[in-house]
Amino acid sequence: MPRDILAANRASAEAAIAAFTGKAFPALTVDPTAADALYVWAGQANDELAAAKHRCPKLMIAQVLGFTSDPKWLIGVALPAAQAQPRHRVIARLTREECWQSIWTFNWDCHIELALESIGLKEQEKVEDQPWPMRFQRVLTLRDYGKAPQNRTIVIHKRHGCIKNINDLETRDIDGKATADDYVNFRFRITKVELTEELDKTSADYKSFCGQIVSAFAGHPLAVFGWSASEKYLLDEFENCAEQLQKYPDPVGRLSIVDPLYNPDGHSRLSAIYAVTKEQSHFPIAPAPGEPDQDNLFLWIQTLYALAVIHRTLDDHKVLQEWLTTVIEGIKVDVRPSWITYWVDVFLPAWVQLCWRTGLVTASLGGRKLRPEQIMLEGEEWYVPLRQDLPERPELISAAYLLKALSDSADTYRFDLVSGTLYLDSGAQVVLPLPAWGDPSHTNMLNSVPRVVARIKTARGFANRVTLLAMPIDGTPVLDHTKGAVKAAYLLVAKLRSDADITVVGLEEI
Repeated sequence: MPRDILAANRASAEAAIAAFTGKAFPALTVDPTAADALYVWAGQANDELAAAKHRCPKLMIAQVLGFTSDPKWLIGVALPAAQAQPRHRVIARLTREECWQSIWTFNWDCHIELALESIGLKEQEKVEDQPWPMRFQRVLTLRDYGKAPQNRTIVIHKRHGCIKNINDLETRDIDGKATADDYVNFRFRITKVELTEELDKTSADYKSFCGQIVSAFAGHPLAVFGWSASEKYLLDEFENCAEQLQKYPDPVGRLSIVDPLYNPDGHSRLSAIYAVTKEQSHFPIAPAPGEPDQDNLFLWIQTLYALAVIHRTLDDHKVLQEWLTTVIEGIKVDVRPSWITYWVDVFLPAWVQLCWRTGLVTASLGGRKLRPEQIMLEGEEWYVPLRQDLPERPELISAAYLLKALSDSADTYRFDLVSGTLYLDSGAQVVLPLPAWGDPSHTNMLNSVPRVVARIKTARGFANRVTLLAMPIDGTPVLDHTKGAVKAAYLLVAKLRSDADITVVGLEEI
């Protein structure tokens, strides 16, 4: 919370500012526990530093509040990236699925960008093109609005600033390379005045901003997660564009406000702009301890999305499709995570990536069929979109049969210990599913062997037994496991075969 930032840093920040200005920092004009205390304090700090002729008051405010030194702000900017939270991971994956028109965040941190990078999107213009989004572009100021995004680029609007840019300016400032233009164009919106004042409607920045509002929001549904909608300048522009924003035909879904509480100010005004009621727009999350939180909600959305995509691939597998319909209907009414939630979140992406690495599924780009090695899947977390315009998705059909087998099994498996595997506590057994279809002479085993061997080596650290599961394309039992054995022979090395109890089983034995 903003007021927590102030509480943790206020004393040292005021001392540093007083040392620069040569006079005591003035008394805070609001209750320090008030929701807007940080913004009021920042306004006072900005006035003090500007009066003392600081070359960039906002930069010093960022520094004294810890934005350029506290590790929690610098993860992925000046420190190694940590694993993304579920909410950010799902946002990133759905970005690659092309579910978002654009992303707007009023947080200074880089959690969303880190999640995008972890699944394979890069913030650079020259990235080898792929059949899905490969780039993201941050938009902070007029400078950024002038850069037309390339194809398959997701735009992240950060109107209040970004830790990366704050850190970059500090580095140039320390090195003596920052220019007057750098300071003037520095975006760090943190003062109360900035969040409430009316924008200069004659400025080029304002005109570009208005164009982005219409382009990003007109006719599209808006999903709001954890935003109080307190920025008057933004709501004013939404109000000016209300007619365009209401073009999304269905009132239910036009605006979704995901928040513990529906505030009578920003949320109420936002609902009026979109011509929807509180009941149509508000989705309360974590109103009480033990209730689903934002991470649970995003995992639930991801689960429904993935199962819906799989469902569409099962037209020739009616019995399985009907069963999956029942599963989906049950999940729709319960946001709480289940084992299927984690199967979708952890196992399914790794399974799909393995099949693509092996060359059993591929895609086309510009009318040209891509070879497995041309598909960029550099990291373990790099994500292959589930929804694609392809005639066949054998890996999704095979995964659906596994899901059904697991639901019928008396055993309870975990999916989070080793990527792409199932773990059974009884007997400390790791099950590694491998595709048991396709012609081995036409698959790219070298592209998939390292990943599978790495998974087996990891599993041997805590498993007494490793079982290779021969996954057929259609659920038909591979009784002699011939196809599975062929795959296993390609994927294993002699050392692993002799050092561990590795067996091959069929889907019917799960």
